[in-house]
Amino acid sequence: MITHYLLEPGDGTKAMGTTEFSNRQLFRDLCSKREILDLQAQCPFKDCPEIVELRDMENHVETCRFRTEPCPNQCGSSMRRKSIDNHLEKDCPRRLVECQYCRSPLCFNQTERHNAECPKRPVSCEYCHKEVLSSLLHSHHQHECSEIPVPCQFASLGCDKRLPKERMALHISESMETHLQIMASFLQNQQTLERSTSYPGTSWRSGATYDGRSEFATAASKLTDVHEHGARKLDPDQLGRAQAPPSFVTSPSPLPSFGPMASGPFDPMEQIRALRNTVKDLQEKEVRMRQNFIELESKAERKDLEIAALRGEVNSLQIETKELREHVANGIFVWKLYKYSELRLSAERGEATVRHSEGFYTGSCGYRLCIRVNINKSETRGILFISLFVHFMQGKYDGFLEWPFRGSITLSLIDQNDESELKRKNITERLVAKSNLDAFKRPRTVRNHKGFGYMEFASVESLEKDGLFIKDNTILIKVEVHPQCN
Repeated sequence: MITHYLLEPGDGTKAMGTTEFSNRQLFRDLCSKREILDLQAQCPFKDCPEIVELRDMENHVETCRFRTEPCPNQCGSSMRRKSIDNHLEKDCPRRLVECQYCRSPLCFNQTERHNAECPKRPVSCEYCHKEVLSSLLHSHHQHECSEIPVPCQFASLGCDKRLPKERMALHISESMETHLQIMASFLQNQQTLERSTSYPGTSWRSGATYDGRSEFATAASKLTDVHEHGARKLDPDQLGRAQAPPSFVTSPSPLPSFGPMASGPFDPMEQIRALRNTVKDLQEKEVRMRQNFIELESKAERKDLEIAALRGEVNSLQIETKELREHVANGIFVWKLYKYSELRLSAERGEATVRHSEGFYTGSCGYRLCIRVNINKSETRGILFISLFVHFMQGKYDGFLEWPFRGSITLSLIDQNDESELKRKNITERLVAKSNLDAFKRPRTVRNHKGFGYMEFASVESLEKDGLFIKDNTILIKVEVHPQCN
C-alpha cells in the first residue's frame, strides 16, 4: 500500500515535502506486523471455544477438532474432526472389520453377503448335528458322517433296512439269521422257477444252464464277505471311508470247503451250519479288532495331548518373539506396506483403505505406537493422496511414563532408488506433539482412537511418477520418535 501511494508510474519516485524516497529506502514495518499477529480471535468453526492469536490461527484451523471434514473412507458422511475416529470405528458402513469365521478383512456393509458365502462358516450336519465348515459339508457326508443312512448290503435280496453307517455293521451281525433266510428263500424261488420251465436244467429267463448249488455258493461267499466287511467297519479309518456300496464286497472269503455242494446232493441246512461256524470265527476276530481299536484310540489321545502342549509352547514363543521385535525398534520403525496396488485400486473404487502397522516401542521402557495409512481423494483437487498418522497404543510401561506425550515425530516415505550415484530424496515431515490433543494422551483402549498426522502427506501421482517410491508393489514408511527429555 505504501509503495502504491509513494510511486507513480514512469518516474520511479515521488516528492513528499522536500524529501524523495526510492524503492530501496522502503521496508516492511515488522513491529506493526507483530502487533497485529498478537491480536486474538475466536476460532471460525461453530462451537469451538478456542481463542487464539492470529499467528497461530492457520495452524489451529488445520487441526481444530470442530472442523467439518468428509469421512476418510468416502462413505458420503461429513462430520466434525473430533467425531471422525468414533465414526470410523463404530458407524462408518465402509469401516474395515474381520470376518468372524475366516478372519478376512472386509467392509462392514458387505458382512451379511460374505457370511452367507464364507467357506469357513460352520454349519450343522443334518444327520449327526456335528458342526463342520460349509465347504467341507459334502466331503463330511461322504467320508466322515457316521449317522448318514445307507441301505443294507442285502437290499438286492429283499432287506429294506436303511441305517447309519455306524450301525450297519451291527445290523449285519445281528441279522445273520434273517439274511440267511432271505438267501434260502431266494434260492428256493430260483429252484421253483427252474422246475417250472419246460426245459430241465436251463433257466426259464435266458435259456442258460442253471446250477442252484453254484448260485448258493456265490451268495454264501457274498454273505461271509459282507459280515467280514462289517467287522472291518468298526475300524475308525474304514468307518470314515465307508460309503453306501452299489454291490456286495467281493474280497476273498474264509469260507470252509463245501464238499457236498461240489459233488453230492444240494443241502442248504448243512451249508448254513458251516456258515454259522464261519460267522463265529469272524465274531471272535471282531472282538480282537475292538481291543486293538481301543488301544490305538488311547495312544491317539496321548498324542493329541502332546501336540496340544507343543502348540501352546509355539504360541508362547511367537508372542515373546513379537514383543522382542517391538522393543528392538527403539523409536525408529520402518514399515513395509505390501500390496500397494490393491490399496490404490480400493481407493479408486471408493472402498475403505485403512491399514495399521504392528506396534513398536520408543525404547526398552518407552511409549508404544503404530502407523495408520490410507489413500483418499481430495474433494477440492480431485486427486489421490496418501495419508499418514501415528496412534499411541497401550504398552507395558504406561503406568510410569509421563502423559501426555511430549516430543517430536518424523514421518518419511522412503525413496527406494538403489543406484548409489543418485541421492535419495525421501518425502519427510516432522510434527511436534501438542499436549492439549487427545492423540498424545494416555490410551484407554488397545489403540488410541485419536491419531495425529497428515491427511494429504503426498500425492499418489508423485509417488508413481518416477517409480522410486514403489518397488515390488511395496512402499516403505519410516517413523522416528523423539520423546522430550526432562
